[in-house]
Amino acid sequence: MNEDDGDEDPTAPPVQLNARPLLELAAAELCHSLHDVSERRLRTLGKSARGALLAATVAAKTVDAARVRCLCPGLEAVALVGAGVSEGCVVALARECGSQLRSLSLDGAVAVRDSGMAAAAQAFPNLTRLSLENCRVTDRGLCAVGASCAALCELNAAWNGANISDLGVCAVAAGCPRLTLVDVSGSSVSDRGLSILAAGCPGLRRIGLRQCERVSEAGLRAALGACAQLESAELCVCPTVGELTVAQLVIGCVRLRAVDASMCHSLSDGALALLVAGLPALHRVDAFGAAGLRAPTVTSASLAELSLSGCRALAEPTFKCQGLRTLQLRNCRALTDESVERLLSGCP
Repeated sequence: MNEDDGDEDPTAPPVQLNARPLLELAAAELCHSLHDVSERRLRTLGKSARGALLAATVAAKTVDAARVRCLCPGLEAVALVGAGVSEGCVVALARECGSQLRSLSLDGAVAVRDSGMAAAAQAFPNLTRLSLENCRVTDRGLCAVGASCAALCELNAAWNGANISDLGVCAVAAGCPRLTLVDVSGSSVSDRGLSILAAGCPGLRRIGLRQCERVSEAGLRAALGACAQLESAELCVCPTVGELTVAQLVIGCVRLRAVDASMCHSLSDGALALLVAGLPALHRVDAFGAAGLRAPTVTSASLAELSLSGCRALAEPTFKCQGLRTLQLRNCRALTDESVERLLSGCP
């Protein structure tokens, strides 16, 4: 076809427009003018359009109960995140969505209290994913989840501080046996709560216990011994991650693919060597700021990502990892040019 020819080439492939970003862009423009559109008109929009408008109002911090009420009916996944989300928004969601909702995120919704969480839990019996990170939920809210959400598979309740303890964790373990992911990082959960969680949810594949300072080494080992399906363990700032804990991981959690042991100062050279050599499926290890690492020998056929940044005593590591693709060594002040050159010779 000539350049000047106005006719379309019938053999040319059709132009594919990416509808999703276009919908999101339109929603971002319209979300500030929703007060000019009747509630009845908004309810007639398709699910994709209403979902995009709801996400845009949340991002623009203009979300309120009225907008939630007319935009959320029939949606299966809703994210009401940030400090602009009121308790009224969650109550409106509970009244309108009901059993259709499968995924709910209230991350950072610090204005939502346990009463709103309880209303949501009772209204969403088919919920499979719930994220409550940094939203001030307490044991009372988790008890409501345990009492009403038996189908729940993923629960993120990280960084709610001492508001989450054994009481809430035990309630969830008793009422939500299908859980495969639980994150209670930064909580006051102790050995008892962790033990009951591991026993009540034998299908756990991912667990988050970052900065859970009330969990002892014996309690952590006992819980890990009951988690045979575990694939990811986030143990950052757990002071009890030493050789005995690593030995339990190697013996009882052979499916592990990712371990975060950052800032775990009990992690020694021998513990790291045992971790990477003893887990055949291990793909990623984070050991940022592990002060006990000095000259570990890292040998693994499966390891692809390793972070040792911030390990200031690290001086003479040895790597024998033919599959290693990412190695982070920022702020390892004891490393010399000669030691870096030598260790890189063991990398692909």
